[in-house]
Amino acid sequence: MVSYSHEVLVLGGTAWLGREVAREAVLRDHAITCLVRGLSGAVATGATLIAGDRRDPSVYLPLRLRQWDAAKLQRLTSLLTLGFLNSVPQRSAS
Repeated sequence: MVSYSHEVLVLGGTAWLGREVAREAVLRDHAITCLVRGLSGAVATGATLIAGDRRDPSVYLPLRLRQWDAAKLQRLTSLLTLGFLNSVPQRSAS
């Protein structure tokens, strides 16, 4: 079983900046799930894709069952997220 540093939910992740943030986070051994509309392209290799309309509350039901260390919105927060992922201590194995 693979042990990841952080479980991160990315709202978006198929356009240039979001995909790059997801790619960098995957390279740093974080488990990345991208919730996307599916209009701009593919998610980063190694990220999990969940496609759906973010305005539809039922899209979030499977996401509520998981615990997230971080959630990232698109835009400038992408850059801040990478800083967050680098600054949080790694979880110890349970």
